[in-house]
Amino acid sequence: MVHIEEIPDEEPLNHPHGLKNEHLSLDRMIAEAASAHFGRPMTGADLPDAMAAVKSVSADEFIRQMNKMPLFMTELDETGENDEGPNEALEAIKALQEEGDPWEVAQNFKISGNERFKVKNYEDAREFYTKALNVNCDRDDINVACLNNRAQCNLEMRNYRKCITDCKAALKLDVKQDKAWFRAAKALLALDKIEEAEACIDNAIMLKPDHTQVADLGKKIKARKDHLEKMENQRRERERKKKWEEEAIKMSLQAREISTKSTKQPPEMPDGIKIKFMEEGKIESGLLFPVLLIYHLHLQTDMIAAMPETTSVGDQLTEVLAEPLEWDEQREYNPNSVECYMETKTGGLVKVGKNVSLLAVLSNGKCEITDGLVRILVVPKKRNTEFIENWKKTMKKA
Repeated sequence: MVHIEEIPDEEPLNHPHGLKNEHLSLDRMIAEAASAHFGRPMTGADLPDAMAAVKSVSADEFIRQMNKMPLFMTELDETGENDEGPNEALEAIKALQEEGDPWEVAQNFKISGNERFKVKNYEDAREFYTKALNVNCDRDDINVACLNNRAQCNLEMRNYRKCITDCKAALKLDVKQDKAWFRAAKALLALDKIEEAEACIDNAIMLKPDHTQVADLGKKIKARKDHLEKMENQRRERERKKKWEEEAIKMSLQAREISTKSTKQPPEMPDGIKIKFMEEGKIESGLLFPVLLIYHLHLQTDMIAAMPETTSVGDQLTEVLAEPLEWDEQREYNPNSVECYMETKTGGLVKVGKNVSLLAVLSNGKCEITDGLVRILVVPKKRNTEFIENWKKTMKKA
């Protein structure tokens, strides 16, 4: 019979390897087992020396240190350790880049430029292509490639004139460079130099007749040319109509015996405010005049953009003075309580009848239109004498 010995709950459990169950945590049990087996506490594997050196460094500092290593650089940092002196590793790579025959040095710079271009860092790429060209190697293929690539960088950066300059330089070395013709055409199109753009794209099409991008650019240039020609034709038509209208207005005023004059400093008029025909382009339709009503005693004005020559001054005043003027606190201005005057050619005044048409007033031989604007002075009847005296004093000072 097998004897079974009962172990009391309070009796410690003896393990052959010396492990005691004292309600220890799993981590502590593993640590004690390791200590018993290896003769020392288990604290984790030792770090390599290089990693141990940065164990206590913050994440930001670690990234900064890594960025000084050329292999891990995300941006160009030319300072060395502790931000003092040059970055020796980077300087070593630069030195290697500039070693060798001139064409090898230029090729290395070109490769660096290509790498920057792939990640759309056009400014740095352009700088490397410039360095390659400054080597002045005797390999036209390298120089042409760098000029073409730098032209593309300038195109991406919208430096269109520099792009064109690089394309010209590339074509001087090799006139069959389709890329140079294509990029020059693209830059010229951006500058709206359509005739030159057409010439360049025609050469590119001759060299690459089946190239989709070349053909598409040719279509864009053609569309832009058509648009600009349309705009130019419209501009010329507007100019033609403007000149015709000016001459027709001049002849119409002469036929009506209306005098005009211009001053050295004419007032600025809003667009469309001028003497014109009632119906555009139709001389027989009659004239419209811009009229300035001047409330001389209150230093206020009202602009009538287009008063028909057949309208009487009284009818126009009835429309303008139908409601009290905002600044007329004494309510001195209404169609029945005012009189109208115009200045004569000699600086005097002529009273304007309210029932007389504007055409009759302007063609009386005494008044004239100044700078294309009819000026009518509006005065309260009860202050008529005051106005005339003020006018005389003003004329004497003038």
